[in-house]
Amino acid sequence: MDVARRCWSLIALLLSCGYAAAQGSATVGVVSDYDSAAISLSASKPALQAGAEYELDNGLAVGTWASTVDLGDRARYELDFSLSYGRSWSESAEWVAGLERYTWPHSSVLGSYSEVYVSLNVKSFSLTQRYAESYTGSRQAAWYTDLSLMLYSSRYIFVTARAGYSYGRYWSEDGEGLGSLLDYSISVDRRHGAVDVGIKFVGTNAHSDQKITTAVFNNTPRLILSLSLSFPHSRD
Repeated sequence: MDVARRCWSLIALLLSCGYAAAQGSATVGVVSDYDSAAISLSASKPALQAGAEYELDNGLAVGTWASTVDLGDRARYELDFSLSYGRSWSESAEWVAGLERYTWPHSSVLGSYSEVYVSLNVKSFSLTQRYAESYTGSRQAAWYTDLSLMLYSSRYIFVTARAGYSYGRYWSEDGEGLGSLLDYSISVDRRHGAVDVGIKFVGTNAHSDQKITTAVFNNTPRLILSLSLSFPHSRD
């Protein structure tokens, strides 16, 4: 099954059926290190990032996101696409299911792949389950379970703790991941209008051959700073 082709067909149908009812948002920013599950995809250097999303009143949404990267090869940026559908059953509870496509043009290290996910959000708690049939183009399946909890929130300050677990064929001891991996982070964000300034501590339980201390794909504990602008934004 060509997942990517079906994704774009659904996106085309979505836009043709309800574009007029869409609500758009966009974000641009910079981070001191672009990490994915605490693994550096920018060789432990700053990265520029931007994203946009259109959401329809019926719960459907399409989006795209990009970041500069340094994978130790010719790739200079990551470009992702997303399609999702979500519904709320109360003011504090919702579920979302979606399909995402990750690409790294000109990369010889990471291959493009598609991933499906389902997420449950209840008040300050979020649980997300992800599955990729061919993780990073490896033809090996991978699962990822993500838990996050808002520890504190006020009008301007937000503190969040999260943990993720990577497992499946790709992450088995005889797979490319060299064994399942646990990652974690705790972040503090200061938001005011369109501006978000953040700091987070990330790390993994990597050991032995899994532990990467070099800049490219670094997965050791470290601090990451961020600055972003979101549009439209609420007026404080």
